[in-house]
Amino acid sequence: MDTNSASARLDSGRPRVVERPSGTCPALGWTLLALAATAALTTAAAGDGVLPGDAATARWIQEAPVPGAEILARLAAWVGSAPVIIGLAAPLGLLLWWRGERRWAAVLAAVLLMRAANPAIKLVVASPRPGPDLVRVDELATRHGFPSGHAMGAALLFGGLIWLAGRAIGPAWARHVVRFAAALVVLVTGFGRIYAGAHWPSDVLGGYLWGLTCLVLLACWVRPPGRRRSRGRPWD
Repeated sequence: MDTNSASARLDSGRPRVVERPSGTCPALGWTLLALAATAALTTAAAGDGVLPGDAATARWIQEAPVPGAEILARLAAWVGSAPVIIGLAAPLGLLLWWRGERRWAAVLAAVLLMRAANPAIKLVVASPRPGPDLVRVDELATRHGFPSGHAMGAALLFGGLIWLAGRAIGPAWARHVVRFAAALVVLVTGFGRIYAGAHWPSDVLGGYLWGLTCLVLLACWVRPPGRRRSRGRPWD
């Protein structure tokens, strides 16, 4: 009998561990790309000016014939707010902690901390919000605009749910439903903030990029560099 085929059959019931070089991050390429894009847009948005194309894109979105756009804008203002993000992430994190999934509970705690850093980022970038001389402003928001806290919070929490769904939900149809719903929430949040005149499109894109960058960095932490499981639960 071929010893290699026999060994393959014996190992077929166990998750196979694939070794990686000890000094590399499993998501190194995505991490560098996300960091570069976030840094570039943040640098461009810094200061008092309006980025080229922001006003025209915002007006195009506000004039688009989207059914129920006003309702979507109000929903976006609610679902991406800090109280809602905290109200959803904190109980889920406690549930994961109670179930013994300590690392994933820590991920949600990190999501909340990263969302809390948004006002500090805005203070450093000091980018103005839309004014009524350029676009329609239905929601008069205060303080600086970049990056959008609502978009960043939605990207962090619901983007994290898209990530966790593949690891915590067994049936494929359920994973697809959760991921579709979470992605829809992220997109609606960004649309609503632009439609209401509370943020420029670059503010929303910046919120998405900051949230994505934070999630990619968390992915490097959750999946340590030494090895990767090709099957089975990655948190085992």
